[in-house]
Amino acid sequence: TCALPIFSWRAMMTSLAWNIGTGAACRSTAARLGRAGRWLESCTAATAFNRAGGRMVIGLANRRGMGDASRIGEGELCASGLE
Repeated sequence: TCALPIFSWRAMMTSLAWNIGTGAACRSTAARLGRAGRWLESCTAATAFNRAGGRMVIGLANRRGMGDASRIGEGELCASGLE
């Protein structure tokens, strides 16, 4: 994917690329912000990919965001590496 030195950010981007495709992930606002070193903003931008068929899906929102009781969300994973 769009390799940069922050491990948790790279993990989030890898998951995003797997789900939306590498081209879309690398052209995303999340990737652009990451390349600029704006890690936390990039983590937040990646949570926007929570739609399927034009509708917000709760499962995707939980997965991309801060997770739920059963798992860590990608946004939470991404931000946790920045602390």
